[in-house]
Formats: sequence, structure tokens, C-alpha cells
Amino acid sequence: MGYIKNTIRKIASSLTMGSDYLWLTYLGLTAEDINNSYGPRTSGKIAGVYDEFFFDNVASAAGQPVVKKNYVATEEGQAFLGNPENSQAGEVYEVNGGERIIYQPNETHPWNHFSTTSTGHAIDFYDMTFAGYDNLVAIGEDGQTWMFKEWFSFVALIGFFLLFIPLILLLTKLPFLKNIYTEKPTALPTPKTTGSNVASYILLIFG
Repeated sequence: MGYIKNTIRKIASSLTMGSDYLWLTYLGLTAEDINNSYGPRTSGKIAGVYDEFFFDNVASAAGQPVVKKNYVATEEGQAFLGNPENSQAGEVYEVNGGERIIYQPNETHPWNHFSTTSTGHAIDFYDMTFAGYDNLVAIGEDGQTWMFKEWFSFVALIGFFLLFIPLILLLTKLPFLKNIYTEKPTALPTPKTTGSNVASYILLIFG
């Protein structure tokens, strides 16, 4: 939208994950307008095969959001890739002086966000996009380390909850918190007779 007004492209490339941008039609833009707005930049889409929200307008209109989808074969996906013959997911196509690609991982929408497959697609996309720039390091999809951060965060979360009991015991040793300790109350007498036992069980079951 900004480019249409001032003809300055501020974004060198774009990779959407779990969004087909069809909502832009509510702004009065046609599918052709949307595809043309990508211009000559390198653009890609990660379109999960089982995405619950996007990539199959026909299924969504029929009230079937969670179906197996082939976004590359849809009219919108074809237009994004420049309407080539026998288009395939994961292949690069030249459109309007730029490059377009669609990835179709076998995933749901939320799965995209913690998937080594989708992250690998994103890494490969930007390695390809900025390959001509100097002093940039290409890490490849095998260079992912973010999952180790997730695992150690999980261990830290367990440690956080385990900290509560010793921390509370430590705080109760402070002078102004010693009053939390009270005398242990005398236990109530237990039933002595058979009738009392039966009555207590009846009350217990009823309660």
C-alpha cells in the first residue's frame, strides 16, 4: 500500500507463514492487486497442508476448515506463482522480475510456529534471498539451535515451580513470619461403637 503511494519499496523480501492475505479483499483489493503488490521482490508462503484457517477458500466456504489442502493447485496459489504449468511446492518461479515460492509442510496452523520443518523453509528462503549480499552467513536448515533454547526453558520452568517449597520454608524462618506456626489442634474423638461407625460412613457417603 505504501509503495502504491510513494513508489518506494522498503521491504526487500517477504515470507508469510500461515496466512494467504485473502483478507485484503475486504479493503477493496482484487486478487490481481494483491499479487501485483509483491512486485519484483523475492516472496514466499508457508502453507500448511492442514492449516485450519487459510489456503482453501472453497473448503472454508463449505464450513470445512480442517481438510487436506493443496494451496499450489488453487487459483490463488497459481496466480501467486505466475500461473506456471505443473507448478510444484518448494520450487522457485520467476514472476514480475522477482522470485516466488510456496512451501507446503504437512502441518496444522499452530504447528508451523514450533516446527523444525517450517523453520528450515524460512532459513532456506532467506539464505536464497540474500545470497548475493556480502558478509552474510548462510546457516542452512540443519543449523537450527532454537529447539535447545525451548528444552532448557522447559527445564527452567520445572525448576521455577520446585523453588516454591524451599523458598517458603526459608521465609518462614524470618522473625516477622514466625507467627504463621500454630499449635496442632487436638484430634476429634473417633467413633467408639458400631452404630457410630455406621453413622459416620453414612454421612461420609452422603456428603
